[in-house]
Amino acid sequence: MTVFKIQIPSEIIRNPLISHDSFYVYCKLIQHYYVRKEKNLKLKIDHKKFMYFCNIKSNQTFKKIINELNQFNFIKNKIDSLPRNGLIELELNKKYISNSKNFTFAQLPFYLLDKCVLDTVGKEGFRLLYYLKSYINNYDEFCFCSRERIAAEIGSNPKTVDKYNQILRKNKFIKIVQHELKSTGDYEENEFGNEIEKFTKFNNHYFLRADKFEEIHTKLKNNST
Repeated sequence: MTVFKIQIPSEIIRNPLISHDSFYVYCKLIQHYYVRKEKNLKLKIDHKKFMYFCNIKSNQTFKKIINELNQFNFIKNKIDSLPRNGLIELELNKKYISNSKNFTFAQLPFYLLDKCVLDTVGKEGFRLLYYLKSYINNYDEFCFCSRERIAAEIGSNPKTVDKYNQILRKNKFIKIVQHELKSTGDYEENEFGNEIEKFTKFNNHYFLRADKFEEIHTKLKNNST
């Protein structure tokens, strides 16, 4: 059975100026777009429910995120105020959701956007899943970006990247194959005139455990009810 997937441009995934909150909200908006049969770029959403499923507790935070997405031109309109009741309308920019040849896309199963997954891995953990997928064409391949590069490309820091990678690993979303420093067999002279052995550093290999995604999601969903 074909699983419905949400595709996001790698350009967005790897933009360090986009916060993890804004990235997650954008993914949820894309999800809302795809689940509607008419594929209308103008989305009418219940912002209170939407905020709940995005773990956003403040109206001010939500408005800030929406306006940030507007500044990046991912959505066409800003929000100055939120209604107490009723729906708000947000218009997506088609440029980033079509199969444009100007972008490469990473896609993951729609159910990874469920709140039970968000509650478990956090917004940065969720973004890391998309980040790793953006460097992996097939699920038997791996991403070998350094922790420093990952941090730089998603606007984080290496220690935080390590933290959320371990959360993903613990919950079996990813597998991490560690590589230690290995000798090149060559020597170089240090500042004191002594010869020291040269080493080549191998970055970790990150595999997405796509074959486990549905099983993990079902387990998390059952535990949350």
